[in-house]
Amino acid sequence: APPGASVTSTRSTATQTNESSRKEMAVKYVWVVKCLSCNRAAPPGVRLDASISLHRFAKLEPRLVQEYMGQILKTIERLIDECNVSEVVGIDLLDKVCQQLVRAFSETFTLFGGDTANIGGTQGCDEDLRAFLVAYSESIVVRAIGSRSSVVVGAAFQSLLNLKREVVLAIRSDRLEQLTSLLCTFLCSKKNSIALRSSACKALGTILMLVPIASMPKIADMGMTSLSSLQQEASGTLQISLAWSVASVCDSLRSQLTGSQNGPGALPLEVSSILSEHLRTLADLAVTLTKSNDKVKCNAVRCLGCLFDVLGLVADEVTFQDKEGFKRDAIECILNALEVGNTKVQWNSCYAVGSYFKLERNQTFDSEIWFTILCRIAHLIEHSTNYKVQTHGVSAILYLESKEQFGKCFCRILQIAFFVLQKRL
Repeated sequence: APPGASVTSTRSTATQTNESSRKEMAVKYVWVVKCLSCNRAAPPGVRLDASISLHRFAKLEPRLVQEYMGQILKTIERLIDECNVSEVVGIDLLDKVCQQLVRAFSETFTLFGGDTANIGGTQGCDEDLRAFLVAYSESIVVRAIGSRSSVVVGAAFQSLLNLKREVVLAIRSDRLEQLTSLLCTFLCSKKNSIALRSSACKALGTILMLVPIASMPKIADMGMTSLSSLQQEASGTLQISLAWSVASVCDSLRSQLTGSQNGPGALPLEVSSILSEHLRTLADLAVTLTKSNDKVKCNAVRCLGCLFDVLGLVADEVTFQDKEGFKRDAIECILNALEVGNTKVQWNSCYAVGSYFKLERNQTFDSEIWFTILCRIAHLIEHSTNYKVQTHGVSAILYLESKEQFGKCFCRILQIAFFVLQKRL
């Protein structure tokens, strides 16, 4: 160390220098692999290796590829055309190059707002980034879905899972309707593979949970119709995506209705009409999905909780056939999930119970049903080793407002509360 310099200071300077050198090398490396990936003269195998590296860098540091978005976008567009011509040399490898470039490009969606707004030290994102993402969503992804290559189609569907609300709202409504229509058609066509239909299902669910139903009712109506039509699908792979999508849509509805409640008559007529048409069908679908495996069930019971919240928010403004029958079926499914489901199923079931209590707390309640529910919740709080299960169980009980609602479980739950507190303290 120089005279007068502390060892700590020297180490700190060396660390900063090394970090700066690493960043410079990463910038240069990204430029090289970008050039190789987009170079039509490079051998397909080299382009594939380079595009895989580009995707990995984009996943770790999306800002490193931001300045090359225009060139990547043009290359993707050209590759989509080339992949549809079977005479092109190295076609199978070019399919995969296109797939990797789509994946790399889609990582830049994370630069839009949210938790990742500060990636690379720059807050938010600029208008050029928005324009590229909108152009991709309006045009390129539509062309990719029409590709003859299944790997390109799959990458396009997967890329839509990274969509942000700001991008969706910037897309022209007619283009967003076209994209939604393509997803719905692909999803409902049984000639397509289950894997691709499953990806299309999640892509559709992502769009539906991001669009405001009040300003884009046609898209919401189209998407809900397609999801509801899959009730008889037996594929576990497709059911996993379907349960996630339906739960995400209902969660979004709950959030939108919570933010727009201004008393009776607050719902626009078109929104009320769409909910009256689809809510009961989505509820039946959620009940059906709770009877599948735990990977499906965890989102299906979450969906039931969201539906209880939605029913509490819309009151009498939405027609919902046989509401009491739905609540009975839903509680039966939730009770089963509380008893035999895995950890994730159990904590989502506890959330659903809380939503049920919130919906019913001002109504005449069935003491026997409540007693059965409370016994299951109390058992989980006492015996579960998972913190989230216990927390969600306690949160559900907090919706009860009187000793009468606890019924015969009051003393037991009080004892369990003390027992859990003693273990935690």
